[in-house]
Amino acid sequence: MLILVFALAGGRNVCAADNLQSFVTQLFASKGGGVILSISRTRRIMAVVNPQLAIKEAHRPGSTAKIVTSAAVLDGGTADPDPIVSSEHFELEYPLSQQTWVKRTLETLERWRRELGTNAETLPSRVRVETFNTTEGFVRATGEPGWMAASSDGFSISLQPLALLARKQILDQTLRHELTHLVVHRVRVKGVPRWFEEGCVLYLTRERIDAPTNEQTSTVELEAAVAKPGSEAQMRAAYAQALERVRRFAQRQGDAALWRALMHPDPGDLHWFQE
Repeated sequence: MLILVFALAGGRNVCAADNLQSFVTQLFASKGGGVILSISRTRRIMAVVNPQLAIKEAHRPGSTAKIVTSAAVLDGGTADPDPIVSSEHFELEYPLSQQTWVKRTLETLERWRRELGTNAETLPSRVRVETFNTTEGFVRATGEPGWMAASSDGFSISLQPLALLARKQILDQTLRHELTHLVVHRVRVKGVPRWFEEGCVLYLTRERIDAPTNEQTSTVELEAAVAKPGSEAQMRAAYAQALERVRRFAQRQGDAALWRALMHPDPGDLHWFQE
């Protein structure tokens, strides 16, 4: 099976899109694989062969395929890129339908980055952020369910349409949450469970979760529910329990102990994670 994802340098020597699509189709269609051909500078997708297969294989662990490439291919083959605007520490790609919220998004991210203080030093010099026209576009690009507001992978942030988040009055909260996730995820060491990361993010961003916390589950069940919730209700219940556990930890040992436990957990921490 042949799976190829090319990035061209661009410039005058790049073939016209129609000619290039025809050439690539003839060259690779009989190979039984998939091809995505794009210009690296502008990320314009020039040609696609067997898009569903190409994207499925390109998103295996270790792949360099980009979310924007996948979304554009599935939305209709070749496509011009969305606009990109940058601030000091962030690069935001957005469809024109979301332009009203771009300035607020970048300002909120920069402000929260400053509030994170020295902990933000673990972030890349410029964090890539992307938003979409529709919830369907977000779902296709990230693989997350439609009730998730955003997604992060330790390097970048993907957001539901900014207008949708603003209408739900959760835009600023979502931006703070996902940026804190980037920081916490990058310092969390092996052996520290994901539920502790999620609880720390919720605690540090001072979020409230409207879900019962009196239902006790094992840490194994909690880890599974946080990592891959089956529904929004299950996610909120798991987040509420993770937050409550982290809150009790901070009350006993102080907020600074949260960062220590993320980066340098001692035997007592590791035992508590499994209780």
